[in-house]
Amino acid sequence: MKTIWACVMVALTVGVAWAAATPPAADLKLAAPDANPEVATIYRGTLGEAVVQVTLSHDADDPDHLVGEYFIFGGGNTILLAGEITDDNFYMEESEDGSAISGYWEGKLVIEGNKGFIIGLWMNNEESVKKPFKLERVMRSRSMIKRVS
Repeated sequence: MKTIWACVMVALTVGVAWAAATPPAADLKLAAPDANPEVATIYRGTLGEAVVQVTLSHDADDPDHLVGEYFIFGGGNTILLAGEITDDNFYMEESEDGSAISGYWEGKLVIEGNKGFIIGLWMNNEESVKKPFKLERVMRSRSMIKRVS
């Protein structure tokens, strides 16, 4: 009987440790953009050494895709974003002029404590410059992202 009880306790301990290491899908909503295309989700964080703000929302015409923009605090340009999140994988293409791809964002949705983040690597179009990024989901607001028809 002691052997069976010990096996049950080990199984429970391993199961609890695995559950703590793998956030449930519901928890990933803390990091993901709002599912409503009329609501923009705002993230703030770093791209390399720069402080950035990223705004994302689901595309009204194709809810599986995201659209958005970002800017570097102290910089002047707003850069357009388009991409998707699949499970916990984050992928975006960026464009400085609205047509040519100027860079890529690849990362993961993660939960740290009770906060949601997107963490990954940014690369320029030639993949010759790579910078880490970490974005914290900070708020939701009515979408101000301009849709191009």
